[in-house]
Amino acid sequence: LNNQPHIYIDDPDMPSKHLTISFKDRNYLVRSNGNHVLKNGKKFIGVQKLNPQDVITFGKTSFEVEINIKESAPFNFEEAYHKAIDQDPELASIFDGIKREIIILERDRNES
Repeated sequence: LNNQPHIYIDDPDMPSKHLTISFKDRNYLVRSNGNHVLKNGKKFIGVQKLNPQDVITFGKTSFEVEINIKESAPFNFEEAYHKAIDQDPELASIFDGIKREIIILERDRNES
């Protein structure tokens, strides 16, 4: 086997490397390499997005998908601003200058 994470399931009704699960663009994907894989009871070939409570069946083996992805908190500019100027008060004048430039750019864009 290659250096990718893998799970070996001893199921004589399934050929090896019949199913691949991957993570891409914040989604788990399942790839069926043949016609023996079911997602929620329906055969498929190719790639399908995995959702919580999906049931994947291949051969005599089934598993239910459980996905636990922590959402990252949105960036809080005000919090970052105050934290930065608390550490270095001179940054306040730099940030204020940047803020003025942004206001001017937005005004000019809206007038166009």
